[in-house]
Amino acid sequence: MALLTNSMFSWRRDTRTINKIKTPNQLLQNWLFSAERFNITDYIELTKLSGGREIPAMVKKGSRAQLIKGFGRDIDQIMPPTLRYKMEISPGKYINNPSNGVGGGLVEDDGVVLSEAERLIAQDLLRFEHNFVNTVEWMCGQALSRKIIYSDTTNQGSTLTPKEDTMSFQVTYPKDALSTLTSVSGATAWGTADPAVMLRTAKSNYVELNGVVPTDLILGANVGAAIAGNTLLIGNFNQTITGNPGLTNNGPMVVAGDPRLDGSIFEGRYAGLNWFTYPRKVTLLNSDMSVAASEFVIDPDSAYLVSNLTTTEDFGIEYGGVEDYEAIQEGNMRTKRFTKTIVEGDPSAVYRVAESRPIPVLYNSDAVFELTPLETS
Repeated sequence: MALLTNSMFSWRRDTRTINKIKTPNQLLQNWLFSAERFNITDYIELTKLSGGREIPAMVKKGSRAQLIKGFGRDIDQIMPPTLRYKMEISPGKYINNPSNGVGGGLVEDDGVVLSEAERLIAQDLLRFEHNFVNTVEWMCGQALSRKIIYSDTTNQGSTLTPKEDTMSFQVTYPKDALSTLTSVSGATAWGTADPAVMLRTAKSNYVELNGVVPTDLILGANVGAAIAGNTLLIGNFNQTITGNPGLTNNGPMVVAGDPRLDGSIFEGRYAGLNWFTYPRKVTLLNSDMSVAASEFVIDPDSAYLVSNLTTTEDFGIEYGGVEDYEAIQEGNMRTKRFTKTIVEGDPSAVYRVAESRPIPVLYNSDAVFELTPLETS
């Protein structure tokens, strides 16, 4: 008789499995926010050093040394939100459900049945992982605008049904005035005009603040649609992806398999920049799992200027410690995803529980410039 073994539901096994699942369309996580750091603490402390390009006064021979000051130091604390999901599992779904092609209980080869049950378990883990990835990607998209906001009642114009256990939080990253540019009505709106002048200003400001040259431009969905009708701009695009030795200005070329192509549309290369449109959407759910709204991951009316040369230094995802008794027992609080199984005996029920505590971080908040390319009134 096939048995649903305890090892199949052990939280140790689940944690190993869920971290190996690959999910598509996670452009920002695979590219800009690919650096991951794991913490055991509840709060994450970020220290910002500041200092200008100063030249201290020169002194006469034999004079006292010039007294200088150290870097400015600001310390901020962030508490990552908790993503904790639960799914009810029926043992019959995995063992005694003919509709899944898994026997009827008494079988000759227990191994075949258990192998098929493991496949179904992996499918449920994939559902957990998709929820985590969608949420983190959405937070990364908000972080590009230097502000992550989630409310249990309203969010980006959407109305959510609140629940006692849901939370509201906001993280704001500072930005320099040079890092925000808006098009002038008619003159530099990218739907009709050449954006080269605006981009030249933005690139010059970027070098001033960061010391490196920007290499890429990420367009929101509406901006991507607008430039599609700009014959002047489209005519100047070079859409080669698989390598062109003549296009080496401002960093590496885009090649097949590049993480920048994960869920994005490569528009081409212009003004020394690789242009991508990222039209991906996510669905916000109410606490009762009903659909509240569908939203773009990044602002559809914005474009974001970044440098592919310093992504691991400027962006990242910090994970807070998992506060779970089993995780504490095994020393597994510092992890990306934590999963376990809860078994209740009366009535018989099994629940899968998964938890993660991620927060996208801009270690250099001026490493992304937000541009408003569409025509303004």
